Amino acid sequence: MLGEVQQANKPMFHAFLLKEELRLLYALEHPALAPAHLDAWLAWASRSRLAPFVKLAHTIRRHRAGILDAIRRGLSNGRLEGLNSRIRLISHRSFGFHSAAPLIALVYLCSRRHRHRSARLNFHPQSDGSTRNLGWRSGRECGRIGVSRADAGMLLGAS
Repeated sequence: MLGEVQQANKPMFHAFLLKEELRLLYALEHPALAPAHLDAWLAWASRSRLAPFVKLAHTIRRHRAGILDAIRRGLSNGRLEGLNSRIRLISHRSFGFHSAAPLIALVYLCSRRHRHRSARLNFHPQSDGSTRNLGWRSGRECGRIGVSRADAGMLLGAS
């Protein structure tokens, strides 16, 4: 299939090869090999005449020292990406809140390993005298965003 892509769309094929070669930078057996690998990739990307890769090579050159240091130390942004995904999910579930306070409380609650009594939500009174709740119908829905039934009860003011 790659052979067909190579024949039909050479720029796309070269972009694929550049992407895969850059990914290999993080899979090298020894971090000492990273500078030479990165320099070779930068030279190849700069000569590729693919504008996005030329721009990327320029950006990577500016941050080369930090990138190589992260590879040497074995740093990853996986935990941060996971937290961003969870916040995005919580944000989607929080549509209808009257303010940002409930969303912030849920983010703190779901991103910590322990309960925070200070993470109570401020519910706004409705015209019929009731208060606005989280919209969850059961504790099972709380688990979908990582909130236990006990924590959901705390958020709803039940404890």
